[in-house]
Amino acid sequence: MINKEDQIQLKNINYKINERLFFKNLTINFSIKGITIILGPNGSGKSLLTKIIKGLIKPEGGNISVKLNGKDPRIGYLSQRMIFLRRNVFNNLAYPMEI
Repeated sequence: MINKEDQIQLKNINYKINERLFFKNLTINFSIKGITIILGPNGSGKSLLTKIIKGLIKPEGGNISVKLNGKDPRIGYLSQRMIFLRRNVFNNLAYPMEI
C-alpha cells in the first residue's frame, strides 16, 4: 500500500488532442520512492503523462497531487530528446562529474 504522503496521484484526468479524447477519467496512484516505469507502445501517452505530472501540459479536467512527506516537492523533467552541448541524456547527466 502506498503512503498517502509519498505519492503521485492523478484522479479523473481528461486530455484531448485535436478533439480526440486521449485520457478519459485516468486515475493512477504510484509511489515517488524507488523506481517507477511507465511502459507502453509508441503513441500510448507515456511522454504525455509525464508532461502532465510535471505541469508542462494542463489536463482539461481532473486533479494532480504530488506529495513527499506531506509537502509539495520540486519536480524536475528531462526530455529524452534534449541535446545539451551535443551530448545524449546520459552524457549530459554525467558531464558535471567530468568537470
